[in-house]
Amino acid sequence: QPQISKLIENNKITIYAPSKAALNNWQRFFVIKKNSYVMSGRVKLEKGMLVPKSANDFEKINFIIAGTCEPLKGQISVLNALSYVNNIVLANPKTYRSFSVIIAGTKEDGIFYNQFVKNAAKSLNGKITLVNVPTIKQMHKLMSTCNFTITYSLSESFSMVTMEGMAYGHPIIRSECSGIEEQLIEGKNGFLAKTSDFAELVSTIEKVLNKDLINFDNDVSF
Repeated sequence: QPQISKLIENNKITIYAPSKAALNNWQRFFVIKKNSYVMSGRVKLEKGMLVPKSANDFEKINFIIAGTCEPLKGQISVLNALSYVNNIVLANPKTYRSFSVIIAGTKEDGIFYNQFVKNAAKSLNGKITLVNVPTIKQMHKLMSTCNFTITYSLSESFSMVTMEGMAYGHPIIRSECSGIEEQLIEGKNGFLAKTSDFAELVSTIEKVLNKDLINFDNDVSF
């Protein structure tokens, strides 16, 4: 670390971080602020992106959770929250929107966490579709069938799948990991659900599904 810091100080190295939070972390690590900049990721726009959505597009909420199934991606926490909310939805069908979930990023290799995700998905009464790690083209096709993106990573430098979901007109439910400053305007294009507060994740999902709390004509712009 001291050697790299010296190279940065002497204008031999320039650092480009993918988000403001990542830049702050790197500047603290290298104990230096010069020659370091943000260069946020970009999404290549595809056919079907940037098409405006109306309130009718949100009569049913179709979530997508993208990313390789691993502990830092937070899929288990989201599935547990969805399972809890699902019981509320089933008990109050007139108050809540129905929902489905695509988890794009499972594997066939038998890793314990991957199997844990698959087992947890079974508790949601057929509402979950599991998809093996997709290509970018396949991911975009999946996103075009959904209308809400959940990113609940515990650690991230910059969430590209969140950007792709936003390009398809998805409001987002997003954790506080790096990239939040560039991606989330709370209550405007989505909602914050901190990874340190499971109850907040549950209440955020419940709020999105509750017809009395969220009117997609007025409450969320995207």
